[in-house]
Amino acid sequence: MRGDATIILTTPRAYFGDQRQGAFRISLDRRGVGLLMPQGSLDLSCPPGRHRLRARNWWFASPRVELELAPGAVVHFSVDLARRDSLLKRFLTLMFLPRRAIAVTAEEASPAPEPMPGTTTPRGAMWLGTGGLIGAMVALFGLDHGLTAVAVLGAVVGVFFWCLLLSAAWKWRRGQRSGA
Repeated sequence: MRGDATIILTTPRAYFGDQRQGAFRISLDRRGVGLLMPQGSLDLSCPPGRHRLRARNWWFASPRVELELAPGAVVHFSVDLARRDSLLKRFLTLMFLPRRAIAVTAEEASPAPEPMPGTTTPRGAMWLGTGGLIGAMVALFGLDHGLTAVAVLGAVVGVFFWCLLLSAAWKWRRGQRSGA
């Protein structure tokens, strides 16, 4: 509607596995309004006025964020696991204060970061890891049955796929650190 305010939520968080399990459930004024998928964006249109925003993932949640929206306002928020303290404090927060484990922070208007070129997708990483496991199983089968050629072939295949996986993980991690 004309005069509505817009809330734009983004998350830089990657999730390896079923993407639906890594999604943040967003609620506005205690009503579920959408899912924020990993490395995704969610645009919410709402009437101007006072609102309460919250993000959840499994049993973890963010504290409620109170906002006052003017007509036509566009507000950007970033949603991620809370990373404000040391590793030990973050671990203890996850264990004992799960309702403070997710951070919803206001940010300046900027486009969502694009994934670094050449990085693997979560599904691609799964296949690389599976290739390494299959290679290891073939090597063990060859060793168990006294088939040296099969054992060597399995070991080479396993090492090859694991090296590809480590290379992809290194590229992904480098992209996360540089903010790309």
